[in-house]
Amino acid sequence: MMFRLVILSGPLQGQQISVGPQPMTLGRDPACELAIPDAELASRHALLEQRGEALVVRDLGTMNRLLVNRHEVREARLKHGDLVEIGRSRLLVQALVQAELDRAPGTSARPGRRVAWALVLTLGLLLALWAGLKLRNAARATRPPAAEPVHQPPPLPAAAETAAPSNPPATNPPAMSPVAEDVRRMRVELNLIREALRQLAAYTQAPPTSVTTQSLRIVPSESPPVPTNQPPRATPAAQPSLRLIALEQQRLPDRPEFDEMRLVHITLAPTADPPPAADAIRVRVTFYDRDDNTGAIAPTSALTLPAELVPPSDWNRREPITLTASCCVPHGLRDREAQAGRIMRFLGYRVQVYAQDRLQAEDARPPSLLSPELPSGGKDGNIPGL
Repeated sequence: MMFRLVILSGPLQGQQISVGPQPMTLGRDPACELAIPDAELASRHALLEQRGEALVVRDLGTMNRLLVNRHEVREARLKHGDLVEIGRSRLLVQALVQAELDRAPGTSARPGRRVAWALVLTLGLLLALWAGLKLRNAARATRPPAAEPVHQPPPLPAAAETAAPSNPPATNPPAMSPVAEDVRRMRVELNLIREALRQLAAYTQAPPTSVTTQSLRIVPSESPPVPTNQPPRATPAAQPSLRLIALEQQRLPDRPEFDEMRLVHITLAPTADPPPAADAIRVRVTFYDRDDNTGAIAPTSALTLPAELVPPSDWNRREPITLTASCCVPHGLRDREAQAGRIMRFLGYRVQVYAQDRLQAEDARPPSLLSPELPSGGKDGNIPGL
């Protein structure tokens, strides 16, 4: 099978390179079969070779990165539609037979119907995937440890046994078992995915005539602070009632509607007695992108849900709670940003925990995103400028 590389960005943008049966070396060295004048590339960066009917890309042991569909790899088997990134160049892989079929007249459905079917199929696949994973984890869950022997106090006198306590102690909802917590977390994740698909479907079926985007201040990483009219940065409470005990980022498989899908799981634990009420707690998650051209950092223009997280009303307030936020990059958004001169890539996120409108805890990945010069917050269900 013959393959072709379409160069989407970089010094050779716009060129189309045929890949024959002979191995092809990619790199900065002019002696390479595909020589790319890019200082970010190694002299011999990667090798393309055909193995049977498959095209394989292999890193030649450099310190630079080789990405396939935005995942760093050492070696990968490529297929039609895969995206290879080396240095500042993005290469689209096309199998020539498949590419000709894609362009054949009469083979393309109407855009609206194609999007609708793709949304339905994607949702079904995601539901099946997450249900399968969670059921497997539940089946492997170990039995709870045997209860330790409890010392029984001597029996009370008859009068004490029959006397009813005048002030019965307050009780909290029972703590959820590990399996129940997994099920609750799975439902939250599926709801986030459904909402992201619903938002994108609504925008695709009835696109607005104009898109109003949130005004964001982009701060270059090496520039001095720029005065703004933003309110002063909140300082943590002197005696916080909540603390962050875990932050976990999860990358979901890419789908036709989304080039990138990420979840962030935030685990909180109370530190005060009594803990704050669930409806008084707000958790704000801000996702950030970085422009590779300028080094500027700003809140992402991707779809982020929700703007603020709130614990469920049945939360046992003396136990830790895990909340989940999502960031989904609609298909083609990065390409449109590149056409506008911005090579945006996901950088990280910042988490802020509030109780009674007072900042209780704050953390970020990477920690540099805690800079007070970066704007935070976002619009719930923000649809990126398409």
